[in-house]
Amino acid sequence: MVVRYKDADTGEYLVACGSNLPTASDIIYTLHGKWGMSKNGKYGRQFEVSYFDMEQPKGKAAIVSYFCSLKCGIGKVVSGRIYAKWGAMASGMYWSLTRLNSRLSMALLIK
Repeated sequence: MVVRYKDADTGEYLVACGSNLPTASDIIYTLHGKWGMSKNGKYGRQFEVSYFDMEQPKGKAAIVSYFCSLKCGIGKVVSGRIYAKWGAMASGMYWSLTRLNSRLSMALLIK
């Protein structure tokens, strides 16, 4: 997987490669790994991610983006409902919600 990230300090973009890289916007990630060249050299310098840390999402945009990035059927509408129901508490509970893997589970929480 290849993802383009914006450096929060410099504003410059970097290309990272690795498995299961995060794609949610409005969230700060700390990527760990090393710099290298793309496999065939065609795409130039890339950061090879071995693992990453993620700050807890803060605010509606970050929380909605995070839920949408889970790739488990949670879209903007359901994410918006989660935030509407729990507001700022949604940012504190998102860690446990990462274990949910179906839209049905989320729907049960929203009722």
